[in-house]
Amino acid sequence: MKEDAWVDSQQRTLVRWLNSKLMEDSESEATPTSSLGRSSITNLRTDLQDGIILIKLINWLVYEITSNENHPLTKRNTKLYYLTPIYKKPTFKLQKLENLNDFLKFINLILNVNVCNISADNIYEGDLKLTLGLLWSLFVFSTANSFTFKNANTSFVEIKSILLGWVNDILAKRNSRVSNFNKDWSIDINRPDRILADILHYYGIRFETQKSENDENHNLKKLTSVLSYIENKLMIPHLIDTDDFAVLVPDEKCIVIFLVELYKVFEIEGHFFEDEEAARSETETEIQYVFDDILSMSIETSREKNKYETRALRFLNKTNSLLGQLNEGYESLQDINAGNSLETDLTKCLEMLKTALTEPTIENLNHFMGFFSHINIKMTSLVKVSQTFENYKQNIKPDLVYKDFTSISNLVKSVRANLQKIDLLYYPSIKSLNIEAMSDKLNELMELESKFSASANTLVEALKKEASQLHTHLKIIEDNNLREVDEKSPHKDWLLRCLDYFDYLVNFYARLDHFSTLLNAPIPTAELKKVMETNGEYEGACKDYKLSPEIFISFKEAFVRQDNFINHFELVRFLKSNVSADVDPSTIEMFIKLIPTKSVQTLISSASFSSGYSFSFSESEDDYIFDELQKKVDSQLSGTIDRVYDIHDFIEQFETGFKI
Repeated sequence: MKEDAWVDSQQRTLVRWLNSKLMEDSESEATPTSSLGRSSITNLRTDLQDGIILIKLINWLVYEITSNENHPLTKRNTKLYYLTPIYKKPTFKLQKLENLNDFLKFINLILNVNVCNISADNIYEGDLKLTLGLLWSLFVFSTANSFTFKNANTSFVEIKSILLGWVNDILAKRNSRVSNFNKDWSIDINRPDRILADILHYYGIRFETQKSENDENHNLKKLTSVLSYIENKLMIPHLIDTDDFAVLVPDEKCIVIFLVELYKVFEIEGHFFEDEEAARSETETEIQYVFDDILSMSIETSREKNKYETRALRFLNKTNSLLGQLNEGYESLQDINAGNSLETDLTKCLEMLKTALTEPTIENLNHFMGFFSHINIKMTSLVKVSQTFENYKQNIKPDLVYKDFTSISNLVKSVRANLQKIDLLYYPSIKSLNIEAMSDKLNELMELESKFSASANTLVEALKKEASQLHTHLKIIEDNNLREVDEKSPHKDWLLRCLDYFDYLVNFYARLDHFSTLLNAPIPTAELKKVMETNGEYEGACKDYKLSPEIFISFKEAFVRQDNFINHFELVRFLKSNVSADVDPSTIEMFIKLIPTKSVQTLISSASFSSGYSFSFSESEDDYIFDELQKKVDSQLSGTIDRVYDIHDFIEQFETGFKI
C-alpha cells in the first residue's frame, strides 16, 4: 500500500466497528449512556472531540465484560462500573478535554488499557494516527473479552494465532493454507473469495466459486458477492470493502477485524447452517400450521419485554429516589418553621435591622449581625429546598410522567397484546415491576408532592407578610440621611455591611415570590411542552401477527415432540421444516437464542438437568431481568457440538409469564 494509505483503510474499518458497537448499545439500552448522544459517527478527527462517543463505547465494552463471568477481570473480582461523562453536553473546549481525560484515566486505571502514547489534546485536535492506535487497543481489548474461554490473556499476537489456526484447519481439506493476514489476502496474489467460501462451506453454507478463473474482474465480483452474503445473511457488520483486498499488501488490522467477527459467529456464538434445499427435502412437514409469526412475535415481544423491564427498573429507582428527596424536603420545611420560629425570627430580625440603621451604635450593629447569622441558616435551607423542588417540577417530573411512564406503559401494552393473541399472560421477573405497581408508585409521588406543596405554600405566604416592612425600613433609612454619612463616620463600614444584609433580605423575599408562583401554578410550562413532545408517540405498537391459541398449541405440541435436549443442528432443521421459505435464516437464529442451553459435559456429569444450570426464573430480585443469563452461558460454550437446548424448559417459561 502507498504511504499512509493504511490510515484510510483502518479509519474506514474502525469507524464501522465502532458504529456496530454503538448500534448494539443503543438497541440494548443496557448502559447509562445508551441513549446519550449519537449512535454512529463518520469522522474520527471531529466526532470524538467531546468524549461522549468514546465513553459510550467503553461502557458497552464494560457491559460485555460483566456479561461474561469467565472474563479475567470478572474472575479477579475487579470492581467495574460504568463511566459517567463529567459533561453530558459539553460545549467548551475545557469541558470536552475533561471528558476525554476522564475517559483515558478510566481505561488505563480500571481496564488496564495502555494509553501512554495518546493524550486528550491529541484526540481533541484530531491526531488521526494516534486515535487509530487508541481504537485498535480497544478492539483488541474487546476481542480478548470474546476469546476468554480460549485464552485468559489474549493479546494481538495470540488473536492472530487463533485465527490463523482456525482458517488453516478449514483450508487443510483442500491442501491449502495462509501464513499471514496481509499478502495472502490480496486478490492480486491469492483468492480471498475462495478462502471465505471455504469457511462458509465448512459450516454448511453452499457458496461456490469457480476454481479455474483468472479474470481479475471476475474474481473481484466473486469476492464482492461473498462479502455481501456474509454481511446480509450472517448479520456481520459491514467492516471491510472489496477494495481493501484489491492491493498487493492489504492492511493486516482490517483483515483481522473482519475475520474476528466471522470467527465469533461460527466458533463462539456457535452458528451452524445446513443446505436449505437438503433440509427441506429430508424433513416433511407433519403439522398443519406454519409458525412464521410465532417466531417473529417471540423475538419482537422478547425485545419489548427486555426494554420494558429495563426501563421499568430505572423508573422505579428514579421514583423511589424522588420520593426520598421530596420527603426530605418536606421534613426540612417542618424543621425550618417549627413553632412558627422562622416567621417570628424574621420579624425580630427586621426590627433589629431598623434599629441598627437608625441608631448605629456598636452594640446595636453587633446585636443585629449576630442574630442574622442565627436565622440565616434556616433561610439558606429554605432556599435550597425551593431550588430542589423547582428542578423537580420543571425538569424531572415532566420527563418522568409524560415520557418515562408513557414509554413503559406502551411497551407493556404491546407485550400483553401479543401474548393475549395466543391466550397467554405476561408477568415481570420482579413483582414490583408490574405496570400497576409503577402506577401506584407514581401516584404516591404525586400525593407527596401535593403534601409538600401545601406545607411550603403555608410557610411562604406567612413569611411574605413581613416583606412590606422592608420598604418601610428603606424609607426610614432615607429620612435619617444615611446616604450622607461621610468618610470620618466611625460606623460607616458597619452601616454598609448592614445595607448588604438589607439587599440579601430583598433577594430572599424575591426568591419566596418565585417559589410561591411555582407552587401555585396550575400546570408548569415545562409539563405542557413535554405533553406536546410525546403526543402521538407510541413505542412498542402491537403488530398484526396472525396468531391464535390453536396455532400456539400446535407449535407447542410439535416442539415438545422433539428430544428435550436437542442439539443446534437438529433444532435448526426442525424450525426450517416448520416455517415458510420467506423466513430469513437470521430470524431462526435469533429465535434459537431465546431457548435455554446447557453444555453436553454438564449433562453427562450431572445426575439430572436440574443439578446444573437452571433457567427457570423465580419472582425474586436475584433473578436478573435483562435477559443476560442466556448470553453468559453462551459465552462459555466453544461451539455447537457442546450446546444442547432445553425444549421443555423453554415452553414452560413461555407459558408461565413469558419469562424467556
